[in-house]
Amino acid sequence: MPRAARSSEEVEAVKEGIVQSAMEILVEEGFDNLTMEKVGTRMNMTAANLYKYFVNKMDLFREIHKRTFDLLYAKLSRSYGPQDGPLERVVKMIEGYVRFGMEYPNYYEAMFNVPTPKYTDFIGTQFEEVALEERRNAMKLLDLVVGAVEELVASRPRLRGIDAKTLALRYWCTLHGLVSLHINRFIEAVGADTERLATKMIEEMLRQMHENAGEGAEA
Repeated sequence: MPRAARSSEEVEAVKEGIVQSAMEILVEEGFDNLTMEKVGTRMNMTAANLYKYFVNKMDLFREIHKRTFDLLYAKLSRSYGPQDGPLERVVKMIEGYVRFGMEYPNYYEAMFNVPTPKYTDFIGTQFEEVALEERRNAMKLLDLVVGAVEELVASRPRLRGIDAKTLALRYWCTLHGLVSLHINRFIEAVGADTERLATKMIEEMLRQMHENAGEGAEA
């Protein structure tokens, strides 16, 4: 008797397992060593079965990229409410970013710390269109962050003229260092606490911003 077809829920569960296994390999061994065969072995699946869910390695990587960036975008865009002003939005997005890295270390590593192909690597290849779509997906996240900083800059007369993208990227680099050091357990090794450090860093960012805007630290 032929085996009954999997339900949509079962299919999604298998795909989720494949994605998680691939992400583990990606973080542990790097993109070049991520192969469909290794994913299949980790999933106890034959290659033939694996290809029923993903056409090839790039199709699988695309799914990883989409899920991780979509999740972070959702976390940040939902971190604040319509009642929050520009400053509150930026603060809550910063806090949301740090929480994301702490809650989803494998996702974070795959997104920002593991060298993976970028759009320019695929120009002129069969994957160029797919890579462009992934680039747009990542840029959507950057646009969200820069947009929030632009609103904050516009709300502070003394900050006007400051390039919001440069400011956003500067803060992003600082936060990335914090999250990365947390993930590799360096912060733990030196006896510090990531959440307390994050709070101090946010306070310092705000203090500098208030000073640039000609406001008191309590503003």
